[in-house]
Amino acid sequence: MKCSGEKLLSACLVDRFCCCCSVRTGTIISAWLGILAGASFLGLSALAQNIPREADAWVTVDDDGDSVTRTYLGPHAYEGLHLRVMAIVSGCSSLLLSGLLLAGVLTRRRMLMLPSIAISAVQIVLSLPSCLTVIVLLAANLQFTLCAIVLVVGVPSLALDIHLWRCVLSHYVELREKAKEKTIETIIIEPPPAYA
Repeated sequence: MKCSGEKLLSACLVDRFCCCCSVRTGTIISAWLGILAGASFLGLSALAQNIPREADAWVTVDDDGDSVTRTYLGPHAYEGLHLRVMAIVSGCSSLLLSGLLLAGVLTRRRMLMLPSIAISAVQIVLSLPSCLTVIVLLAANLQFTLCAIVLVVGVPSLALDIHLWRCVLSHYVELREKAKEKTIETIIIEPPPAYA
């Protein structure tokens, strides 16, 4: 009899990616989408860095009676800095995880796939309540247009993330089962050496 962990794992697995491709192909597509997303985050952070910031200015009168305009970068000059840092960190981590995932799929080394599986699972678990919270808050504030945008974009995106994660997990389990079969065949075919 299977334990509850194995039942839960088998409930998460899929046989095909989008009903037409193998899970290996789906995992490769997932890795390339992650690489594309990481590159996009890095590109957006580079573009946001080049946006000129306004400077605050004030006029002072010096001892001669001439007015002198002085400028300084006020607190609003650093608006968006935290967003750029988050975009850079997110882009780099996405590139790293997706690169490991792609390397794991192409070389059939399942251990390289584990970081992507774990981080994606945490991301999905955190995205579901945050998406629902945003929808409820927007609806409570009577911002139905934004609520509709979140429903139309956010929910299908979350569903796609879940499907891609299930596909990657299925390919990982596939590789694990093949490794077990290979180990069993090696044990059966190659008997231990005889001692003389």
